[in-house]
Amino acid sequence: MRHDTDHLSRLLLMSLAAMGSWCAFTTSAQAEAEALIVYKAAGVTLTPGQTINGTQPLRLTAGQSVELIGANGRIIKLKGPHDQPPAPDGADKGEKLAAALKAMVSGNAADPNHMGVTRSADEALKNGGKGWLPEPWVINVTVSGKHCQRAGEPLIFWRPDKEKESEIRLATLGNTWKATTRWPAGKEKLAPPATMPVKEDAVYQITLDNAKTDLTLNLIPENVTAPPVLAAWMKESGCHAQSLALLRTLP
Repeated sequence: MRHDTDHLSRLLLMSLAAMGSWCAFTTSAQAEAEALIVYKAAGVTLTPGQTINGTQPLRLTAGQSVELIGANGRIIKLKGPHDQPPAPDGADKGEKLAAALKAMVSGNAADPNHMGVTRSADEALKNGGKGWLPEPWVINVTVSGKHCQRAGEPLIFWRPDKEKESEIRLATLGNTWKATTRWPAGKEKLAPPATMPVKEDAVYQITLDNAKTDLTLNLIPENVTAPPVLAAWMKESGCHAQSLALLRTLP
């Protein structure tokens, strides 16, 4: 009898432990589903990269606006007057994440707020030979435009043609900083000089073997790490090639 009692006690403890783990998982998943990342805000104290609870009312007065990104990459744009939760129905629940990602990649998203980016678009960009990236966190120095960079991470230059040794000249707008270095033959990636200033909205003028391009930098806050949110941030910032390259890495 004593043995049976001990066995039942152990089963009860195991059940309670399992229930505790499940509750913790559910709470974590729910918190993630409710979390919205601030992409842009005007007239309010919210800052880009800040996380807010999507089920709590967000009060905006006339003239105030905010753009938010959900856990599945859904973009929410709000303008005042507004006094409702941004995602009251839990539209960004974790269980919908896989389906949302699949829709974004296949281009079959029913929600017009989903990113209309597809694997076919990535292939078209690659075949066009201009702007395509082999991975999301490199800078194609042969194409002018915007580039998204994770704050605190080093910049990495990339070139489509790695066969020859090249000279690369770098300068910030207004020539407040400039440098010249060699790009060895056989290397498609190159780290810029450590002294290169990395700032939000900085404009860099790059000359590679006399071909000139201009690059504008957009810094993504360090706490923005989820691939769907990153892809949405890139897309909204005009870093379309990076967004496509990031989506290509998803299962």
